[in-house]
Amino acid sequence: MYLSQGTELHSRYVIQSLLGHGGFGITYAAHDQVLNVRVAVKEYLPRQLATRGEGQTKVSIFTGEARQQYDYGLRKFLEEAQSVARFAHHPNVVSARDYFEANGTAYMVMEYVEGVTLKEYLEKKGGRISFEEAKGIMMPVMDALREVHQAGMLHRDISPDNIYITTAAQVKILDFGAARYFAGEQSKSLSVILKPGYAPEEQYRSSGKQGSWTDVYGVGATIYKALTGRTPPDALDRKEEDTLEPPSRLGVMIPVAAEQALLQALAVRAEQRFQTMAEFQQALLGDAPMTMGFQTASFSFPPTPEASYIPPAEPSFEPSFTPAPVSAAPSPTSGRQPSHYPQLPQRGANPAAIAAGIGAGVVGLALVVLLIWYIGGRVLTEKSHAIAPEVTPEVKAKVYSDEGVKQYQKGNFKDALKVFEKARDLNPKDPEVFLHLGEAHDKLYQPDKAIQVWQEALRLKPDWGLALSHLAETHWRRNETDLAAKQYRRLQEKDPKLARSLQEKIPDLARHVANLDRTVPPGGSQPPVTATPSDVAKEELDKGRKYFEAKDFPNARKALEQAVKLNSQEAEAHYLLGLTYTSLQKPQTEKAMDELGQAVSLKSETYSWKGIGEDLTSLKSHKLAAEAFKKVVDANPNDAQARYQLGEAYARANNIESAREVHKVLKEQDKELAEKLMASINAQRGRQGGGRSLASQIDAEARRIRIRRGEIPPAGATPRRTPTANRSPAPRSPSTPGAVFQRAGPTTTKQR
Repeated sequence: MYLSQGTELHSRYVIQSLLGHGGFGITYAAHDQVLNVRVAVKEYLPRQLATRGEGQTKVSIFTGEARQQYDYGLRKFLEEAQSVARFAHHPNVVSARDYFEANGTAYMVMEYVEGVTLKEYLEKKGGRISFEEAKGIMMPVMDALREVHQAGMLHRDISPDNIYITTAAQVKILDFGAARYFAGEQSKSLSVILKPGYAPEEQYRSSGKQGSWTDVYGVGATIYKALTGRTPPDALDRKEEDTLEPPSRLGVMIPVAAEQALLQALAVRAEQRFQTMAEFQQALLGDAPMTMGFQTASFSFPPTPEASYIPPAEPSFEPSFTPAPVSAAPSPTSGRQPSHYPQLPQRGANPAAIAAGIGAGVVGLALVVLLIWYIGGRVLTEKSHAIAPEVTPEVKAKVYSDEGVKQYQKGNFKDALKVFEKARDLNPKDPEVFLHLGEAHDKLYQPDKAIQVWQEALRLKPDWGLALSHLAETHWRRNETDLAAKQYRRLQEKDPKLARSLQEKIPDLARHVANLDRTVPPGGSQPPVTATPSDVAKEELDKGRKYFEAKDFPNARKALEQAVKLNSQEAEAHYLLGLTYTSLQKPQTEKAMDELGQAVSLKSETYSWKGIGEDLTSLKSHKLAAEAFKKVVDANPNDAQARYQLGEAYARANNIESAREVHKVLKEQDKELAEKLMASINAQRGRQGGGRSLASQIDAEARRIRIRRGEIPPAGATPRRTPTANRSPAPRSPSTPGAVFQRAGPTTTKQR
């Protein structure tokens, strides 16, 4: 059932080994001969609808209703590949780099990464991990899903199986849209797609309204599994009786606000969940109040150290106190504190106030140490009332910046942003403050502001590698490839080590810049950054079109193959390349059909199999024309004209047996076309007329049939004109439109 090692797909990918298989398809490791890298190739092959013989490449599709479901799933597979390809540059998505049809099925080419799934990772960790570790894994997943939702797509299959942790400690989402292949009216068995415990109740209903809140449930269920080691109860069971236990009851250390957010994400009713992934993220980080009236009164949330965290009070940098003498420090048993320290509340006071007091005390102590350092070692005596010198804005900014870094490391990005902004206001000439400020903006999904402050950091510290790296990565995520390439080139020049790190993180960016560099003519200057692969692909397409029109097919092939490699989404390049393959001295029929099929899938409103069949007929590629018309007939069995064209293509290809099979069906649909087809079959079989053209033989055979039916008189008799109303027009030629000529005898249609 699997493709053999060494099988070549799309004249580019060579199968190396089997990676895995599931209900919808098979995944292989393959070698990309163009980029010289390893890739993963996913083949659409639902086992309940199709199979493949041992050692074969073509897929055999089951008949009947299975065929309809297979075709529907194939279309959805290609649609998903087209959509997911838009996220090819997102660091947290294992996405499609290429896709195409071949062997009666379709393929999706994805980046190859080594690592383990979250499911495997949890097993290695004993079944569960801490809240902080789970948050670190799932936040990048949620970042990626936010972009997916903004593009109008849903994943609908988030679970530990579909989250991948690479050996480089990157987190990526697998298998986008798997649940959508059989969605809608074609769905026969949703149980094949749904994962109990991770799918919300609306996914079980064909009329269930689904949206970003559907993926919110899947993410929440995955986090719950990571924290507790338990899969949440099935959503339908919870609808009858909700037995979901809060993680804290199972011994999990988790902040109160985070647990409330998690339970809200797992609400059975969709309207009670967070409606967007951003809302869930903010609530999980404790940065936003709960927005849905989710009831938690029945649960007991024991306080934890993380749950009691309160942002420290902003330190006062206008001290009016006198630093205490060293000898005045209280003894551990005195029970008193110096007057300049914040007084701790007595027993029974508000715990939040206690935490705030402790925080302020720690900051105050840090200030005392800082001031002692600033004074430069002045000796403070018990009787002296030395007044601390004025603290400069630069020192204040440094304290704020350090506090911001601490908050950032804890994941309190909103608090970190506020502190960094104060540091920037105090010292607007410190590039490091701007770097940190941009990082906080980036974590809060504010890329425009992040880019702005990083550019300011570069103004203050030109060619700073860290700022260049941040800018290149952010521009790349936003699909601003020209700007990303510009910053990456500067980074390569100024900080090669950091450039290599970025290359490992985003290999596609490095390859993009390398492709641009390869377009430089010998001895020429560096091309502008705007010379993207799409621009080069367009130039190659123009060259290929001109070569094709001039019938210079070898050069047309070279140019068009290059155009397809640079831009696999250009339908015209695939179409012309397919026709070129058929026109070579040694036609490459399999490649031709693959390219023509790609053109149809990319731009069906322009390219259709019927039109392609007619074009192939005009090129005298009758065998391929028959394949094209066969696809039309399979899609619309009632199209008698297409069936006639199929039969005639078989006849012209000397496949008489297949032509006769077509004739048997056609005579039940359209007798006139059936008789015309039989004339073509007899003419091809008998080769009557001693060297006459096939068209002349068909005309002669058609004339004999009409004489036998009495529609026209025998030769030499007076012609009898048949009324127009009783005659059907001659079928349109499968190639160029026919021209009607009047001559002695019947009116016929002659091929140009």
